[in-house]
Amino acid sequence: MHAQLHLRLVHAAIGTYPCHSKKAFLPVNRLLLIFADSGRDDSYIRDLATGKLFPMRRGHAYFIPCRHEIDQHQTGELHFVSFQFNLDLFYGFDIMAKFPECRVIDNPALIAAAMALIRRADIPAALCGINELIYHLCSQWLAEKPDILRQHMRSGQKYEPILDFVEKHGDAQTTVGMLADMDHVRQDVFSRRFTRELQISPKEFIIRTLVRKASLLLGGSAIPVKEVADRLNFNSEYYFSRFFKLHTGMSPREFQRHNGIK
Repeated sequence: MHAQLHLRLVHAAIGTYPCHSKKAFLPVNRLLLIFADSGRDDSYIRDLATGKLFPMRRGHAYFIPCRHEIDQHQTGELHFVSFQFNLDLFYGFDIMAKFPECRVIDNPALIAAAMALIRRADIPAALCGINELIYHLCSQWLAEKPDILRQHMRSGQKYEPILDFVEKHGDAQTTVGMLADMDHVRQDVFSRRFTRELQISPKEFIIRTLVRKASLLLGGSAIPVKEVADRLNFNSEYYFSRFFKLHTGMSPREFQRHNGIK
């Protein structure tokens, strides 16, 4: 199980970034650590699953689970550290996505520790420290759901070759029929078994894979949207943009701006 568990730090940012996004549901977990604010509660996260409103305040951290729908408003006076990550037991199955709501951590010492890590000149040590910080928080939350890892392990092992194929080679032309052929069964039989055992349809798994791959490409640099569409084998930039907005709540360019890429 330890060999399978994979923490992937997708994006990190520090500073200020005014933004306002509605009904965003990104394919990553987000951890926001606030070290300065305006004092007016004018930056906030609204959890659309619970209706709770969380003012973003200095000395607090905010956790938004993978694919969890929120409204987010940040002013230019909010200073923060942001980590976007996935914690997979098998590719595409983020175990933190099982958490049903956003969380608030009132821990100024945690904010100070994160700032100290980011400012370290020793980059490998800083990265190890960031991983340790994320693992520490996730381990506390996972203690509330002790069966999650066991359930994922039982169901994921059977389909590991297929999940590995989708991770390495999946694109917009990947079909459920292709995966069924790999499993040497009819498509309808494969779809029923996959959905029953992994709690997600193979079509939805392919969609999530495409969204994750697109997010990695868009969030890593100022890559043109057309190039991302071409790399993922979409028929056109227009179709890719519609697909991405449908499954994240943001257009590709909005997503890049949200990640500080101009």
